[in-house]
Amino acid sequence: MASRMRIVVLGSGRIGGYYGALLAKAGHEVSFVARGAHLEAMQQRGLTVRTPEDESTIPVTAVGDTKTVGTADLVLFCVKSYDTEPAAQALAPLMAGETAVVTLQNGVDNVEAIASVVGSEAVLAGSVYVALQLVSPGVVLRTGGEGRMVFGEVSGALTERVQRIAGAFQQSGVPHQVSTDINRVL
Repeated sequence: MASRMRIVVLGSGRIGGYYGALLAKAGHEVSFVARGAHLEAMQQRGLTVRTPEDESTIPVTAVGDTKTVGTADLVLFCVKSYDTEPAAQALAPLMAGETAVVTLQNGVDNVEAIASVVGSEAVLAGSVYVALQLVSPGVVLRTGGEGRMVFGEVSGALTERVQRIAGAFQQSGVPHQVSTDINRVL
């Protein structure tokens, strides 16, 4: 059993909501950072994930501000690319010596934008291949198969932290692959 991680999901829509829910269901301490109606729905009703196989709603910790959650072991950075800069500024209160930030965004410039705020050693890059929709506030729908996430150190190194994160994904039922050439994947 992988050790319990403190995880913050920054951008809790389709991708962040889906993967965050899987991690929370498996017993990790997950805080979702969101805004607007989606934030309110998660605070009031929890987060619902619908898949072709089933539907489940879990109570979640949902906040509008990163200053209220403390430091994290892992941050899943899932905001839209155009929100990268302001969202990166919100990372500061989450960062501790060992905090890893995994960006699961489209585009190749996000790693640099995030690294400019938290330092390049904290950032891992990732890509997601799964059909997800935010169908209404607090409700994420996966329409196809389980899909997968590919992530890794920007340097390509197979580090202990990559293995620790992969262990948390494994234990949470997150289909994933560790890449030693994530820049080519992106």
